[in-house]
Amino acid sequence: FPLTLGTDQRLLGSGANTTIIDSGTAAAAITFQNPAGIVFLTSAIEGLSLRGAGTGILAPGSINYTLEVLGCRIESAGTGIQISMTQLSGHTITVRDTTFTGNSLGLSLLCVDVFIANVTLEDDVFENQGTAIFGTNSAPADSSFVNLFVRRCELRGGSGNGIDLSNSGSGSLALRLEDSLVRGFQTGLLNLDNAMRVDRSTVAGNAVAGIDQTGLNGFSALRVHDSILSGNPVD
Repeated sequence: FPLTLGTDQRLLGSGANTTIIDSGTAAAAITFQNPAGIVFLTSAIEGLSLRGAGTGILAPGSINYTLEVLGCRIESAGTGIQISMTQLSGHTITVRDTTFTGNSLGLSLLCVDVFIANVTLEDDVFENQGTAIFGTNSAPADSSFVNLFVRRCELRGGSGNGIDLSNSGSGSLALRLEDSLVRGFQTGLLNLDNAMRVDRSTVAGNAVAGIDQTGLNGFSALRVHDSILSGNPVD
């Protein structure tokens, strides 16, 4: 370990209950590498379970990703999926119908000098995590736009935060949460210096706050529409 995938390679299992990859104490179960001089990578991982002490799927920087993770189960003790996006434009990441369970961190997005990226999570479950989704954009240019779409997902219970986003540069890491549940964390949605829109979702039963939105650099904007905030000390 790790298993290393290159461009145009698809890792296809027979289903998350049937195909199990246990990476033991390795730093990662699956990672990616392109031949020298090629920075665009298209790959997919589908229908399998990942177990181990390290990171389930590790996507390093300096590669432009078009990546799909479909119908998987990730039970790593470390980070479920870690994606680093650096110095490139046009990343498209899709995680669909996947369960994250027992990870210290479910999904981690580390954005440095990325110009445009779209990350879509659909029909996923995050349970018994530390923090379910973590993202940071430290790009120095105000032309850096990273969009995170979370649709029909359930984020249920964790010792950290449900979604924890920060922006330490001049770009933007914008969240759109739709038709989803965020329950049982410290803070449901913690957002520093990013735009956030919440539609038809429930943020409930979190120990510290439902939504904590702070804006310092002008990118911060909050819209909550047709949603339920309840059972939080501060909604």
